[in-house]
Amino acid sequence: MLSETPFPWANWLLCCLAIVGLSAIVAWLRPRSIGSRWCWALLVLILPIFFPSRGAVATFFTGLSVVVAVRLSDMRAMQGATRMRLFFWLLIPVLKEQRQPLSPQERWAYGGKLLLSAGFKLGLWQMIAVALSRENPGEWHWFLRSALLILFFVLNLTALSQLIELIVVVFGERTEPAFRAPFLSRSVREFWGRRWNRFISRFALRHIARPLADQQRSRALIGLTVFGASGVYHEYFAAGASGGAYVPLFMLVFFLVQGVAVLLSERLPQPPRPLGVLLSFIWMSATAPLFFLPLEVVLIDVGYPSPWFSFLELKQLLLT
Repeated sequence: MLSETPFPWANWLLCCLAIVGLSAIVAWLRPRSIGSRWCWALLVLILPIFFPSRGAVATFFTGLSVVVAVRLSDMRAMQGATRMRLFFWLLIPVLKEQRQPLSPQERWAYGGKLLLSAGFKLGLWQMIAVALSRENPGEWHWFLRSALLILFFVLNLTALSQLIELIVVVFGERTEPAFRAPFLSRSVREFWGRRWNRFISRFALRHIARPLADQQRSRALIGLTVFGASGVYHEYFAAGASGGAYVPLFMLVFFLVQGVAVLLSERLPQPPRPLGVLLSFIWMSATAPLFFLPLEVVLIDVGYPSPWFSFLELKQLLLT
């Protein structure tokens, strides 16, 4: 579907103008019917297909398309907002719906906290990366490499999210954090339901879980449908970010496995928090190769050392 070339500047500019332009049009028109909003969302999601590439820039624009599409489904909550605020709300996932400006004291306090947290995570990530560059992680057991990738991936992503929050806070706006200390999850259910990517979790709750619950569907069907939908979303994201290197179905399988794990965890007693945190991390490390395999080329493109992704034995096992 997409080429494997670096993102051309012409594509970069056209894709940026297309996504921002469509967001501006939507903010001006304020489509009211759910059908029209979904049509606009579909149009936004198609955009990365017309600007082929892979790597960091392609990942950014694919993610931005998802943000705008998800926001369009919840536009009704922004009925009283100005067109300018609606425009920024469509593009910024951590911007809160209701406008309650921060006081100067709150800006300094919360902004400083975000800066210290993000700086610590990025600094820790760099120090570990430098230290491991002297070793040969490619020869380690795949589980250790997977745990290493989980650690670095989460530190990187949550730090980036906090830096986006920091920019929003500097302008006096309140935020809705996308991540809440995922490494402190006591169970798989807590990880996915309360701490990881709350932006997507809110969408799944409002538009998938609640409608199915209103139809009195079983908890098992609701849970598997939510995780199946998340798998489809991540398949789209992996395809847009990876270009011609895209490997299908791994994301879908990963999220369906997580859905089954969540359903099973509901039937088990809660362990003490320290043990639960450890078991959750072990589980995520054991299943993470399914998540990382389709993103391998992308993460290497943005700077992750290639030896950390030596899951060839698992790829051959899963593809045969």
